[in-house]
Amino acid sequence: MSTLRHAFLAPFAALLLTPAFGQVIDGAPERVDEYMARLERLDFHGLVLVGQGERVLIERGLGMLDREAGTKMPIDAVFTTGSVTKQFTGAACALLASEGRLALDDPLAKWFDDVPEDKAAITIHELLTHTARLPGAVGDDEADTPHAEFLRRVWSSQRMETSGFSYSNVGYTLAALIVEKASGQPYEAFCREHLWEPAGMQRTGYVLPRYTTGELAVGYQDGERWGTVVENAFGSGQPTRHLFGNGGVHSTLRDMLAWHRALLGTEVLNAEAKTQLFAPRVELAPGRHYAYGWDVGTSARGTRYTYHNGGNGWFSFDYMRYTDDDVVVIVASSDPAFPAPLVTPGITRLLFTGGEIPAPPVVREQAADRAGHVGRYVGEGGAAVEVGVDGNALVLAANPAAAAFTRGATSDPRITRANQSTERILDAALKGDFAPWAHAVEEPNVDEVRQRAGGFLAQMESSHGPRKGYAIFASARKPSVVEVVVQFEHQNGQAAVLFGWAGDSLEIIRPTEADAGSKLRCFPLGEGVYTTFALRGARTVRATFADGLTLASEGRELTLRRAD
Repeated sequence: MSTLRHAFLAPFAALLLTPAFGQVIDGAPERVDEYMARLERLDFHGLVLVGQGERVLIERGLGMLDREAGTKMPIDAVFTTGSVTKQFTGAACALLASEGRLALDDPLAKWFDDVPEDKAAITIHELLTHTARLPGAVGDDEADTPHAEFLRRVWSSQRMETSGFSYSNVGYTLAALIVEKASGQPYEAFCREHLWEPAGMQRTGYVLPRYTTGELAVGYQDGERWGTVVENAFGSGQPTRHLFGNGGVHSTLRDMLAWHRALLGTEVLNAEAKTQLFAPRVELAPGRHYAYGWDVGTSARGTRYTYHNGGNGWFSFDYMRYTDDDVVVIVASSDPAFPAPLVTPGITRLLFTGGEIPAPPVVREQAADRAGHVGRYVGEGGAAVEVGVDGNALVLAANPAAAAFTRGATSDPRITRANQSTERILDAALKGDFAPWAHAVEEPNVDEVRQRAGGFLAQMESSHGPRKGYAIFASARKPSVVEVVVQFEHQNGQAAVLFGWAGDSLEIIRPTEADAGSKLRCFPLGEGVYTTFALRGARTVRATFADGLTLASEGRELTLRRAD
């Protein structure tokens, strides 16, 4: 199952769009180069490209393509684009519609036999805008489910009760299958002939580019090799049905730059197709809409952007186009320790505002020194931390009792009550009942709460894919509220939300750290002293190894002794 840990799409987009952007400032490419070099010293593995007009301002490969083989990351490495694939499916449908080979309001019943009555009237438009109320997925990305079985699962699935935007990979797979039926070509062959090759993209696709092992980036998590999407999800020689048309298309940064440039003109997509592709369809937030495979909107200074990201728990891909400036920022990562959507904001800040991007000093200890800290550490109240090594970092896996110390968590009846209240409103809401949530926020209009809270949950699915479940990770008593951190598991990632309770009243609902403190990557400052570093708004934890382990954060300390 995919477990990509990155920020919510909505707050991330706000972070990108808040500064008053202008033209790329003098010296920005050099500052971005230095920023990325600092991230590389913190074990970032991936690619970054910034283009403006016909110029490539920045193009860098960082870290390793394959750590076991010792292969450095080449700039032409092939990465999976994840859900950025969706805009290719959107483009294919828009092009075929402009040629009269399909209509965007065609129902499923026109293109598929034996569609059940509850799904027969779903339109292509609804598939492309995530408004078809279909499930997010009907199997894991890597499961090699036969075509007939895939359709059987889709047709027999229950439609979502909530109307409006509900992120669905299934919908995009159905749209890609319609592309095949309308064009008379396999999906990849159609995209290659009508989209990619006309744009000058020779290394983009599923299998037709015939990628070799040595050019595919290898994915890792916590230092453990996962491999490539090709070896994990293309076992039959084709992408699984669970990826088809919605994810898994591979590309290079130069190819994606060529696609950006092609979309600025009309040589690949005619004007009608482009209008259909980029038209704002479903509101995600003020100033932001979902189009056909794109998040489109207006920046704080009134200029347009088009955006999408993608990932699967090991790889992440970020594709940001500032169309009025003719600037594109593309970031790919092969390790969730530094997901691409969290790297991009620092780059854009340096490009357009010149703001400083702080990074901690790193003193490289010998590997043997780091290895000497590996083991299990325990403390009072059941606190425990497992310490391992990943590259230049120590990875501290803290259980809830240890992780919660930074929030001052204690065993308290108020915490128990807040945990139970959180579970009560979430269990009901995920079944479509928002009455308990409305009661908690003291809102008599349940429909109003359904729209707001349902939209909040839908935005999470927009960023991370279909929801798999949730769990309370940590709780803490503060002077006026009890904070409960809930970690949601999605098809393509994890996300954390903080609920703040004052008695039985829900006072706070906001995104918080995606890992909720479960794992800390700590980088060496000096002998036996390590610190965390986060790209966005996380707390800083200092780890000191001397007669055990001491964790310090926000004026609090937790001391643990070695247990092995």
